[in-house]
Amino acid sequence: MKSSPRDRAPVSQFRCLIDGYNLMFESIAIPDPKLGTAALRLAREQLLEFVASRLSDADRRTTWIVFDSDQDVGLPDETVYRGMQITFAREESSADEYLCKWIRSHTNPAGLSVVSSDHQVQRAAKARGAKFFDSEQWVSQILPENPLGDLQSSDISEAERQNERDEALRHSKLQEGEKKDWLKTFGFDESE
Repeated sequence: MKSSPRDRAPVSQFRCLIDGYNLMFESIAIPDPKLGTAALRLAREQLLEFVASRLSDADRRTTWIVFDSDQDVGLPDETVYRGMQITFAREESSADEYLCKWIRSHTNPAGLSVVSSDHQVQRAAKARGAKFFDSEQWVSQILPENPLGDLQSSDISEAERQNERDEALRHSKLQEGEKKDWLKTFGFDESE
């Protein structure tokens, strides 16, 4: 993390809640098993930079990314990365439960966008009238055009949108060598 922690703003200030590891594993950054224990940290930093580089300053200040904490016991509970609130969900047993809690307590759920492919989180968002997006959908369709899922039009040209979608998809697919590494890491032989 590059920024120092700040006093967290009220949950009602946040317009975009993101299930961090869900977004990372579903669509953006797959940890490289060759990097050992540093793999998760590097993939998380890649995810944060990917999201931050595609949001305006104002959108970053209203974005909250929550990660499961059991993977990151050595990190602070909360920090800020390029204006985005980053939380490691130590208060709950998972990021999903943490997100559901904050969705239920949000005072303006109609103005909230929730990014997670987890059905529990999506049901909580739907129950409160918040917009919700599968992680892959948000990266490939929503993020390049309109990160918070607002209905207003964007100033990005169609060619720029297509380039962003292509780039997001390129990063979301495993290369053949990565696939072999993961299969080997988990004890699978490709010939089986």
